[in-house]
Amino acid sequence: MVFLIADVNHIKFNKKNKERNKKNMRAKEKPNATVIHAQDDKVSFVVLKNECIDMEIDDGVEKLILDIPEVTSVSIKKSKSYPGVKEINIGESIRNIYISNKTFPNVRKITSGSRYFKSGKMLVRRNPNSKALKDDIVLENTFCLGPDEVVDLSGITMIKEKAFSGCKSVSAINTEDVRHIDSDAFTGSRFDCAHIKPVNGVAIAGSIIVDADKHADEYVIPEYITATKQCINFNTNASMTVNNMKIFFRDIFTLYGWNFLPKKIILNGNEYVSPAVIVSLAKLPFLKELEISENNTEYMTKDNILYTKDGTKLLKYVGNREDNVRIIDGVKEIQERAFYECDNIKSITMPDTVERIGYEAFYGCHRMESVNLSKTLKVMESSCFAGCYKLSEIEVPATLKALSKKSFSYCTNLKNVKLHNGLEQIHTCAFESTQINELSIPESVNYLSVNSLIPIKDITINSNKVPENLIFAIARGVSANTSLSSICPIQINMQNEIYILPAGIKPSDKKYLNDIVSHDGIMALTDSYEYGASAIVKQETAFREYDIHRTPKSKAYVSRNGKKLAERMVKQKDQESIIKLIRFGILSRASLNHIYDIIPDDMPEAKAYILNDTNGKKKTGFSL
Repeated sequence: MVFLIADVNHIKFNKKNKERNKKNMRAKEKPNATVIHAQDDKVSFVVLKNECIDMEIDDGVEKLILDIPEVTSVSIKKSKSYPGVKEINIGESIRNIYISNKTFPNVRKITSGSRYFKSGKMLVRRNPNSKALKDDIVLENTFCLGPDEVVDLSGITMIKEKAFSGCKSVSAINTEDVRHIDSDAFTGSRFDCAHIKPVNGVAIAGSIIVDADKHADEYVIPEYITATKQCINFNTNASMTVNNMKIFFRDIFTLYGWNFLPKKIILNGNEYVSPAVIVSLAKLPFLKELEISENNTEYMTKDNILYTKDGTKLLKYVGNREDNVRIIDGVKEIQERAFYECDNIKSITMPDTVERIGYEAFYGCHRMESVNLSKTLKVMESSCFAGCYKLSEIEVPATLKALSKKSFSYCTNLKNVKLHNGLEQIHTCAFESTQINELSIPESVNYLSVNSLIPIKDITINSNKVPENLIFAIARGVSANTSLSSICPIQINMQNEIYILPAGIKPSDKKYLNDIVSHDGIMALTDSYEYGASAIVKQETAFREYDIHRTPKSKAYVSRNGKKLAERMVKQKDQESIIKLIRFGILSRASLNHIYDIIPDDMPEAKAYILNDTNGKKKTGFSL
């Protein structure tokens, strides 16, 4: 074959080469392109580097020869059509061809000398150099088949996008090998519900589902189906019965298509589906109901809850209905996120067979008011009940050895927690952002993680031994923006004695105080106000310390800071505490006079106590 090569920048227009230059006009859009003339000047290729980016073909050409020196790729993106071409001959060097069906609508024969393409009636690609893809036989172009022509998909494993564009045929045979169909493979063709009558809501060609009736109330996926086009839009208010679970999970339930599935799905069949996949389906927000046939050997559903077939594992609650949930007897494990953000659930009734609750199993059940934990519960992983806003009380069974990290964090209405002897550990932020003010720590608890008892203000330790990390568990961080309620001292009840701890302790002092308490016992907390992280924290703690223990150190500190204490008490309208401060009898006359002046008239009792302490030497004669 003889090729004529023309440099675009040196083409001169004259009568003799007018027709050739007309063909070369396309190449001017790419200054570095070259025009190659072939097949007796009846075909012109516009080549840029190793790629043919455009071509011109005379009307009389029926056979196109794609065999161009050093060209490995043919990519024709512009819209043009050569209906006269009936056959394409692919040269040995060609590795990629990207063309529209409408470019060569009447091609019915491909002769290939390339390892990358098969000879036949359609443009079919293979991947001889890829270990992963070498078995893939990809349909790239059917060309524009007529209404009476049949598409033979023998050996085809993949159908690429727009492969059927412009195809008027509605018949396909030998479809069993097809495994993957791009979402727009049939775009612009007649393989749709408008031309193929849907059966049970789906349009089928051979053994392939090519489309779905968007208005159907029910869909049935037949058992004989071997492939489904990706991203089919189903009516989301319908139901779907799946008789071929393998195809459903491989082709329909995909990253790109799950948004458009019906709200009710019925799975029939025994095909194995991994727990991760079945749970991924069950947790989708659109799904309201899931049913699994009784003959399934792996899973079952009851009251819209997905279980393993033997009933020992609860995998996922389906949907988000307003409901009081009862878990079936025999369940030993509630898996992670089984009820994640099911914010319409009101209560959980749990059988005593449950031994393990997974990570975030009930996270974000905002409306759940009550839950009874199994009496044989052994493991409760982190954040199990975090964010259950309406949960007000909980009883932890004696079989549970550890309260995990954030077990009840942000249960903002939780006030009462009952712990039993047998519990050994309480981990970080177990009660974070709750309303628990009092907590009794069982004798068996020997380890507390950092911040594990925040925000509890009254703690009873039912043991003669201080649990490890007690100070780290209780002490908070205090900043300039910390509210007064968060700096109130913490009361620790142990061995029939009361001890006071600053709510906030400087980080540099936490370890020191924690070590002292671990070594010397709870008595080391006497006068612990000295470790307060701020002046306010120290003052509040010293006030409580002196009220209980009357130590000389706390007496001196309260006496020096009486004015500041009283000013905060007045601001909080805490007359009871002001009276207690006055009755300590440790404030100077100057402090009492200052306090008298700042006390409002609606606190007459406090004023009266000051008058008594100053022998009535104030502006009023009122006294007790």
